[in-house]
Amino acid sequence: LNDIKRFIGKGSLLLREIIRISLEGRAPKQDPTLFALALCARYKVRDTTRPNIHNQVMKKYKGKTLTQEDCEAIVNEVQERTKKSLLANERSKVAGDGFEQQAPQEAYDDYQKALQNMAFRAVLKVCRIPTHLFAFVGYCQKISAETGAKQNSKGWGRSLRTAIAYWYFNQTPERLAVLITKYQQRNKFCHRDLLRLCHLRPKTSFPKSHKYWHHHKEFDFIFAYIAGDTGDGHKRKAEPEGNGIKKAKNENRKDETDEQRKKREEKERERVEKQMARMKLREEKVKIFSELKLPEAPDAEGSPAAKLIRAFEEMKAVTEPEKAASLIREYGLVREHVPSHLLNSKSVWEALLVDMPMTALIRNLGKLASVDMITDKEENKRHVQKVVSQLTDEQALQDARVHPVSVLLASAVYKSGGGYRGKLHWKTNPEITAALEKAFLLAFKNVTPTNKRYCLALDVSGSMSSNVLNSFLTCREAAAGMSMVLLKTEPKVESVAFSHGLTELHFDYSTTMDQMLERVNDMEFSSTDCALPMLWATEKKKQFDVFVVYTDCETWFGDVHPFKALQQYREQMNIPDAKLVVMGMASTGFTIADPTDPGMLDICGFDSAVPELLKEFVLGNI
Repeated sequence: LNDIKRFIGKGSLLLREIIRISLEGRAPKQDPTLFALALCARYKVRDTTRPNIHNQVMKKYKGKTLTQEDCEAIVNEVQERTKKSLLANERSKVAGDGFEQQAPQEAYDDYQKALQNMAFRAVLKVCRIPTHLFAFVGYCQKISAETGAKQNSKGWGRSLRTAIAYWYFNQTPERLAVLITKYQQRNKFCHRDLLRLCHLRPKTSFPKSHKYWHHHKEFDFIFAYIAGDTGDGHKRKAEPEGNGIKKAKNENRKDETDEQRKKREEKERERVEKQMARMKLREEKVKIFSELKLPEAPDAEGSPAAKLIRAFEEMKAVTEPEKAASLIREYGLVREHVPSHLLNSKSVWEALLVDMPMTALIRNLGKLASVDMITDKEENKRHVQKVVSQLTDEQALQDARVHPVSVLLASAVYKSGGGYRGKLHWKTNPEITAALEKAFLLAFKNVTPTNKRYCLALDVSGSMSSNVLNSFLTCREAAAGMSMVLLKTEPKVESVAFSHGLTELHFDYSTTMDQMLERVNDMEFSSTDCALPMLWATEKKKQFDVFVVYTDCETWFGDVHPFKALQQYREQMNIPDAKLVVMGMASTGFTIADPTDPGMLDICGFDSAVPELLKEFVLGNI
């Protein structure tokens, strides 16, 4: 949070990175991205309009002859309200370090408003599914409550309401029907909550080409379905018989004076005038809506969206797997549409596999194996071929924005033969394992060789057995996976393993990940000396352009610091531009590279952009 807050004042830079990372599928988890977006949209949110305090105070004295005491009271109240307003403004100054002193409050208000508008415009790009949208709204409420100028603010201002409404209106009816049935509720929110909170309605400002005007009947059908989908028991209360409140008011009016009666009648006239103005405005909007809504718009009853929603409602009551499989094939339903008691049926999963999305396939490999669909039996051959073909489709992997970490995690889980909690067990299939290994490499898009000489140094200390992301995947497996990218793409690569000592590894293009892991797992574990690869290369007179050290967060070194070892290597081997890249698989803020040396780089974490970053650094572009 503190690292992100330092970007306040540089919001456009932060937003650009948020959108780029999200669209490129570089983040293994979406929550940090959504939190950063919500921080840009709702941090220290407040009402930036500046009401006329004097006019507000004078409303209480309207129609009254002011006395000296009234004038003094007005002056005192205006001064008191002004002080409170100034204090609120002071509390709401939240720019980054030094920014408050560099710009007046009005300039910061303009900046903050522009940043929030830009953040809400990015919601459509970043929040691709309702799960993302619900999480974003939850973060917005939390940030507004903790940082807003108004105490316990919920953050549901016009900007947030508009952004949520636009998210719904910018889907196609068929796509929206899939989303609202597939992701009904997440993070304590459901679609009905968001429709209620954002006051969903079409805007007359929508262009004539907008989806809503061309498919308004389908949209209205979907929104009506959402509104009646989750009956929570809250119904509009009927007026009490005889309207006792009005009766009590009429009794109190018997004792009112002429002056009180005139004030009451004046207020009543103002209320009626405002109500008439609202009714007139509503009639004008209805007229505009009727003109914008195309009469030839498709009818909702026979639309694909309505058919899918009705099929989903029918699926809720299905008890026979064959009937469920039939609905899946006919209407394209997905796993989330199927009741949990039917998800142990092989026939249901056979129907789901036909059009299963890439990310869903990767997540459900264990389940497919547990229902005996992708084991090495002859009867399962067509299912195995289907899964292998999809996993090794490079374009499909890129279109689905599959992160390499997701593939590695899925591979680790699948090869373990059981789920995290031990509920599922299955037999692994070598064909699926090989396909996952290939899918991992394909997930690193546009990896081109640099034709440099590489030394890959794998840390094999005991700490490399620790898990990444609280999963089956270890730091050692992540390091092996990253090494494979260079082994498969670069022509000149040598590999070594190190801890307190160093061992040469004879890995090449044909080496598989399982072979790499089998080799390093058999080695003796000890402490970590990251200087050993450079010291070894100097002693053996090995010529390398780049040293890539794969480690975790444990980075001890011996008598020679790694950057000193690199400097010695450069001098003795006469390779002045030799580079050092240290990749921390589970970094907690380590530093090995010399920050003043442009030929050294620390990389923390595991990201699909790492191969491209490494290439640009090696070529001297960064």
